Amino acid sequence: FIKVGFLEVTNAWYKLPMTVHKNPASNSFFAPYLSISLPPKGELTPVNKANNVTKKIYADILYKEGKENPGEMKRAYEVYKDIVESKGVNHDIVISAKFKMGYMLYNGLGVGQDYQKAKDLLVDCYFETENRVMKTLTANALGKIHYLYTQEGADYKKAKDYFEFAAANDDYEAKCFLGEIYYKGNGVEKDLNKAKGYF
Repeated sequence: FIKVGFLEVTNAWYKLPMTVHKNPASNSFFAPYLSISLPPKGELTPVNKANNVTKKIYADILYKEGKENPGEMKRAYEVYKDIVESKGVNHDIVISAKFKMGYMLYNGLGVGQDYQKAKDLLVDCYFETENRVMKTLTANALGKIHYLYTQEGADYKKAKDYFEFAAANDDYEAKCFLGEIYYKGNGVEKDLNKAKGYF
């Protein structure tokens, strides 16, 4: 076992409580598939007292580990939520945490699937972020929620607006949805030429 006390991120050092195990199948210690063992939930105190950059890094690690261990995914959601609810947190970190929470609620990762809560968080992200990549990802997700999952039924106009923003920023999935919208005439007049262009 090799104890790792620090992790380099954006030219700064942030303390992280974790142990790294070298994958025996790898010749390189820095292989991308290193296994990271995280402390149990009862030992989260150092992270709780840490700054929110550290919390965000820790939550991202839990999220990655959670793809194989659903319990870690739930813990990741709890840390993201703590960041969002804390005061005086860097705006970009809050937006990133909200996006992850929205994505997890949308897909039912570590928490129960809840499209309404996902939509509320993602709408915040969309209107609060200046980051075009984040805005594009959020627009795509909101487009899908309005197109497929709203309790009141599909809202094709809102879906189309979000998809158009995402498509204008080279989101190919959004282009496919727009193609379907024009092909089927969902909320718009059928236009096979536009559909063909998006497809």
